Amino acid sequence: MAVKLWSKDLARQERETLEIASLMGEGEDHIIQIKPELKKSAGDQVTFGLRARLGQDGKGEGELAQGNGESLSIYNDKLTIGELGGIVGVNSENTIDAQRVAFDLRRQAKDGLSEWWADRKAISFFNQVCGYTPANVASGIKFTGMNSVVAPTANRVMRAGTATNDQSLTSTDVFTLDLIDKAVEKAKVGNQMIRPIRIEGQKKFVVYLHPYQVTSLKINSAAGQWLDIQKAALAGGVGAKSPIYTGAIGEHNGCILKVSQDVTQGVNAATGVAIPNV
Repeated sequence: MAVKLWSKDLARQERETLEIASLMGEGEDHIIQIKPELKKSAGDQVTFGLRARLGQDGKGEGELAQGNGESLSIYNDKLTIGELGGIVGVNSENTIDAQRVAFDLRRQAKDGLSEWWADRKAISFFNQVCGYTPANVASGIKFTGMNSVVAPTANRVMRAGTATNDQSLTSTDVFTLDLIDKAVEKAKVGNQMIRPIRIEGQKKFVVYLHPYQVTSLKINSAAGQWLDIQKAALAGGVGAKSPIYTGAIGEHNGCILKVSQDVTQGVNAATGVAIPNV
């Protein structure tokens, strides 16, 4: 005759989900650009262009203009629109399953799907921006935003030490601030520069670090390392006004530092498989 009680509260399994909403928006001023072309028209693909910078010498005095014009260099890429849905199996509220517990199973299913969708968007985002090609084989386009991942070009990758590929990195090749400095240098040099975003007139980049990389920064006691991030963190009060600063762990060399466990692993250049310790 013992009375058994169910708690009315149901604990949730928590996961650090990237909040990418603050990075998203229509137009070139956003890090993640939403392409709204198919909101009101039929189609399953959006093609968008990029005009490269002009490289001509220019026309001097007495030189002929006709026939010496430089052609525009227009590049394009495309996104394929797909469909992805989640399913949770929950019996009707009129069944004994719902009677046996003190919480609303259907409400929990709805909340669970909301969390699942936020997780999936974050994972898909990082698989793409990290060029994590193993995701194409392991799970297909369901984990890549319904578009296959393309590997990054070699000159866009910076590694610690003298390693020339991911599999050459060792336990001594930890993440340090100079890697951010090298990335900023790479973004600012050449014709194919990476355009920063503007926050209250200031040019900023956004850098995502894995929690393991954050730990490497924090335990580094060398001069000019993590302490400098703390000194410059959210400098000038800009962070209180911009949603892009939400969740930031600091700022270094014009880069807003954020953390996410969805930053991907390294990829073996020879075999194409993931490297767990990179």
